[in-house]
Amino acid sequence: MTSTWVRHLTLMITMAAALYSAGCSSKSEAERDIAAGNLRLKKIESEEPGVAKNDPEFVAFAALLKEKCGVEVVYVLKPTTDDEKAEIEHYNNRMQQEIDKRFGAGTLVKLRGEAKLKAAGHAVGTGE
Repeated sequence: MTSTWVRHLTLMITMAAALYSAGCSSKSEAERDIAAGNLRLKKIESEEPGVAKNDPEFVAFAALLKEKCGVEVVYVLKPTTDDEKAEIEHYNNRMQQEIDKRFGAGTLVKLRGEAKLKAAGHAVGTGE
């Protein structure tokens, strides 16, 4: 009976460590990028290749991020596991914290608003 209990406990500890490790590795990657001066956000590529890259609003947002904050958008393949998706979310959350710290809280929301207006202006042919 004791050996069964020990095996279950060992399995639970191993699973917890794996989950913790997934979050830590993405944060570590984000910390390394921040320390190297590389601010990035990861964008999951759509099932249809190039969809996000061709969306006028997102293109405007990515351009504003680069121009005003020096943040690069990196396109990544759609995650195939929940762990991969969690890693991307952890990475982006840490980057968002750093962007807010450097450029003010709500910077991404403000830039998305600007991008929406910019894309709408192009859509109606104002060219602004």
